[in-house]
Amino acid sequence: MLGVARSEYYAWQRRAQQPWERTQDNARLLVELQARHQRHRHCYGSPGMTADLRAADWPVNRKRIARLIQRSGIRARAVIGDL
Repeated sequence: MLGVARSEYYAWQRRAQQPWERTQDNARLLVELQARHQRHRHCYGSPGMTADLRAADWPVNRKRIARLIQRSGIRARAVIGDL
């Protein structure tokens, strides 16, 4: 009717849904990051958080974690020397 192939329509529909799903995943991940940040006494940055999440079977990338941490304002506490 519109001159668009069925496969193109479904491909467009799939692409249109992905950003919303990614936004929801980021919101769930951010809640988890905030909880883990408090649990680890504000000492973990993106490398430590990524390792912690991967150990708990979350499929995450360090750059994504760093971006979410930066946007949310989570800051790791600096630890100087062995206390």
